[in-house]
Amino acid sequence: SERIVEETSPLRTVLRLSGDIVSATGERLLSATLRLHTYRGKPQVKVFVTLRHASRSLPNPVGLQWAEEPPVLFRHASLVVPLPASSTRYRLGVNAEVVDRAITGPVTVYQAFTRRLLPATGFTYSGHRLKIAPIAATYGGTTYPVYHQHGVELREGGQEVRPLGNEQDYLRGWITTGGVTAAMRWMPGLWPAGFAITPTTLSIDLFSPRNSLTAIPFTWGAHETREVLLDFSGADGDAVSAQLEY
Repeated sequence: SERIVEETSPLRTVLRLSGDIVSATGERLLSATLRLHTYRGKPQVKVFVTLRHASRSLPNPVGLQWAEEPPVLFRHASLVVPLPASSTRYRLGVNAEVVDRAITGPVTVYQAFTRRLLPATGFTYSGHRLKIAPIAATYGGTTYPVYHQHGVELREGGQEVRPLGNEQDYLRGWITTGGVTAAMRWMPGLWPAGFAITPTTLSIDLFSPRNSLTAIPFTWGAHETREVLLDFSGADGDAVSAQLEY
């Protein structure tokens, strides 16, 4: 692993953390890079998380492009943040409403496929690069695994509070709990994604463990970045999320 201060100034500091994700046997699977942006006088950290599958062993014999390596299969990936205060309530934006509820057990919020903010084809950048699709589809001779979940799911203490099934449902990409507001840029289009709350942690699920696929295929050449803004003043979620729309 590597830690480097990439930028420092009176107004902003950028710290880069990089390393490899390895299997239980030590085999290199993916490269991971985190860039942490901190700002003078602001209780915020902007986090860029990048996963890459850049392993390569054999060139294409005709020399026009490199042969595609097998995909890396993984279940989920999350950014876990310790909470500075105990979590008794949480707030999040779903469609046009704000959900405000007491915490009675572990909370999971899951963004599955939604058509609400996407083109009629239903494809997103994430779905294209990772070769997953909400309908049976073939692209470039490769058949995508079919991703059957639609809408938004909310669970508390293992009990379903809001079920999946409505493909018009979408998260506004933010949640507030324990004095922390977390927002992920373009969350509705970057399914499967979501949040999870325990008494001491808040997880931003970049690739949610609630997804129905036993393994997400991370294709050779895939270079996926997720942008997250953490506000430690518990600020309004829509206001925090709006800072990511540029």
